[in-house]
Amino acid sequence: MPTAARLATTLCIALVASLALVGAVGADPETIGAKRAEAEQVLAEIREMDLELELAIDEWNGANVRLGQIERDLAANERRLEAAQASLASAQDRRDLIDYLEQAVSCPVEAPPPPGQP
Repeated sequence: MPTAARLATTLCIALVASLALVGAVGADPETIGAKRAEAEQVLAEIREMDLELELAIDEWNGANVRLGQIERDLAANERRLEAAQASLASAQDRRDLIDYLEQAVSCPVEAPPPPGQP
């Protein structure tokens, strides 16, 4: 499964190998061997960085999945909170009406005005 990171790694490897060989042309076998070893070391470092990048990408993707779920849960909880607040307001209105009616029944001579009226 080719990714941009793998493509970049392959290009870097090719570039390093080319530079090592160009620099080694006309050099003695010992220099060629040293350049080859240096290129292999650079290649190993690039592979390690590629692996670290893939792990970081996987972690990033996992975090985004978790964030999406948290955002969906938050939206659902906000809807539940709004419904609960509306239910509470309705219950408080009913309680106020019950209190008013109880007061009116206990004092039939003159009922107080309903809540919210002068």
